[in-house]
Amino acid sequence: MMKTVAWMTAAALFLPGATALAQEEITARPVGDDTPAAAQETAPSGSFRRDDAWNSPWALHFALPNWFTNSSVLEDYNEFGGMIGASYHLDKMTALRLGLYYQRSSSPTLIQKTTDENGPNREVDYVHQAFSTADHELHLHADFVKRFGAQVVAPYAGAGVYYSYNRSRTYGKDEVDVVREIEHVNNVSSGHELGVRGLIGGEWRIHPHFALYAEYGVLVSLFEVDRFKNQTTTERTVSDVRTTSRTTTERAGTSYLNIQTSLQHGFSLGLAIHFEP
Repeated sequence: MMKTVAWMTAAALFLPGATALAQEEITARPVGDDTPAAAQETAPSGSFRRDDAWNSPWALHFALPNWFTNSSVLEDYNEFGGMIGASYHLDKMTALRLGLYYQRSSSPTLIQKTTDENGPNREVDYVHQAFSTADHELHLHADFVKRFGAQVVAPYAGAGVYYSYNRSRTYGKDEVDVVREIEHVNNVSSGHELGVRGLIGGEWRIHPHFALYAEYGVLVSLFEVDRFKNQTTTERTVSDVRTTSRTTTERAGTSYLNIQTSLQHGFSLGLAIHFEP
C-alpha cells in the first residue's frame, strides 16, 4: 500500500512538468513547420547556398589572366569579357550583365644623342627616332544571360550588344634631323564600332560569395566608322628667311556587317563576387 501511494505521488509531480515542456516545444515551432527543431537551431539566417543558382541580387565581375590562349587572342578577348562588370539577377536563372573595358597608353618623343670623341675633337650628333603617342580604347557591352541548372557547377548562355571606341594620336616636332628645319606632326585616327555578341560558359560556385567562370564568345560588327587626319607642318629657314608649308591628309569610311574582317572570338576567365541582400 505504501509503494502504491509513492508511485502515485511521483506521477503527480512528473506529469505537470512533462506537460509544460511539451507545450513549450509546440509553441516554439511554427504551425505547419515540419523542419526538425535541431535543424532550425543550427541553420544560420540569411546564409547563401552554393547549389541555389544566382541567389544574390547582384554580383561584381572581374576578368582573370588567361593562360590558355596566346597574347593576341587574349588582347582581343579582354574587350569581350570586360575587365570589370556587374550583373543584376532578375531571378535565380536569368541576369542582366554590363561590362567595361578601358585602356590608355602613351610614349614620349625619343631623341638619340651620340657623342664621338677623338682626341681633342668632340662631335655630338642628334637623331630623332619617334614622336609622342597617346592611345585610348573603350569597350562597353550589355548582355542577357540565362543559366541552365541550380547546381554548384552549371552552364549558361547569353546574347547582347557592344560598343567600341578607339583613338590614337601621334604628335610632336623634329628639329634635329635637318639643319634649319623643324617638322611638326599631328596625326589623329579614331573609330566607332557597334555590334552584337553571343556567349556560352560555365560557372563554378566555389564559395557562397565567390564563383569562377569561363566563357567563349563571338562578336559580329554591324557597322564601323573610321576616320583619320594626318597633318605635317614644316618650317625652313634660309638666309634668315623662314617659310612654312603644311600638308593635310584626311579620310573617313564606313563598313557594314563585314563578317570576314569583323568576326572576333576568344576565351575568357573571370571571378564573380556575389553580395547578400
